[in-house]
Amino acid sequence: MRFRAAASGFVVFLLMAALPASAAPAQLPDSGRIELITWVPGKEEFKFAHVCTLAGKAIHCEGSMRWGPTDTTTILDGTAEGGQLTLKYASTTHYTDPTCGAEYKVSSGMNLSLDEGGSGSGTWTGGTGTWTKASAKCAILIGKTEPHGPEPSLASWRVLEAAPEQAGFGDAQLRSALWTQLGQAEGPLARKCFNETAAKLNEARNAELKERIENAAYQQYVIEKMAAAANADDFDPQWIDAAKSIGGSGGTSQRIADRLVKLLPGPFGTLVSMSQKAYRLSTGINDKAVLPKLKGKLYDAYKIERAARPNDSPVEVLKDASAGSGGWAKIKTDLIRHFPGANDDARERAMADYLAARFDFIYRARETAANKERLLANAWAGAANDVARVRMSMLDCMAK
Repeated sequence: MRFRAAASGFVVFLLMAALPASAAPAQLPDSGRIELITWVPGKEEFKFAHVCTLAGKAIHCEGSMRWGPTDTTTILDGTAEGGQLTLKYASTTHYTDPTCGAEYKVSSGMNLSLDEGGSGSGTWTGGTGTWTKASAKCAILIGKTEPHGPEPSLASWRVLEAAPEQAGFGDAQLRSALWTQLGQAEGPLARKCFNETAAKLNEARNAELKERIENAAYQQYVIEKMAAAANADDFDPQWIDAAKSIGGSGGTSQRIADRLVKLLPGPFGTLVSMSQKAYRLSTGINDKAVLPKLKGKLYDAYKIERAARPNDSPVEVLKDASAGSGGWAKIKTDLIRHFPGANDDARERAMADYLAARFDFIYRARETAANKERLLANAWAGAANDVARVRMSMLDCMAK
């Protein structure tokens, strides 16, 4: 990683990454999470700790680092094949100062090679940095850009969790939801005609009809999973099972879920992204060590604070709520050692993100459960005519 004084002396951090040819390539899990730490040779004190989620060949990483008045977050997205990572890199650095603050964003690429011993190296391909925000005294910076050349980097990695295949939303859930909507009595003939009719949904001429039914079925799936999680206490591991299953199961099911999320009304897209974030941040954390220390008090305080500040950052709401639960310093002392990160700042960020995502998910789950029937009715309202067409086709089959 590198840092550079720019324009008015702000420090901007960039990192990146290449591997000894003799090292055996890493065998990364097909799904789950890994911790990835990157730094520039000779700059070991400036390490970026990323938590990366794997799904087949796709990989998504979120990282952070604090140094002095700067706070930098990074997003890496790309592919992972045989230990070779090909990534798009985006970072946002906030410089905080009483008289002059600013935001600096960098877009680039990164190629990393990881070996089976937990090490790696690679190249940050270089890119462009842009000052996107600044306080009044630094406003002259806004819009200015800077080129950044390629940089080498070293890396370390470890598996946080190799996730097992899970049930998720897919064709089976779609058919089950549609069958329920049809309201048809169970029987061999009814099932035969239903299967024949459902198969026709895959024909090109029925693409739009199927999309509307899938959209409604997925909304129902999300509502039911969120409502099921509403009974989970903030220290009950049951909640993460619901967060985990809302996403998809990999392969075809995951592609269905990914496509449908883009079609969902705003509130449902938010619920899905929230559940996926909660699962991503929670897997690999030792719940048995962390959760008993919370004992419900922190969530209760968070719930009250969140209701008063629905649009604020969950992490900021959490820190304010912690004042009634012994204070943030005590929570850090009790819990920080259970979280991944290259240093205490990174571990504190991981802890805050984990707790905020967990509590926000539970808060929204209970909100969804309280409005379950209304939400289900609204979910299927847009596909009512399509369900009627499927019912008619099915009844025609049964009458033959």
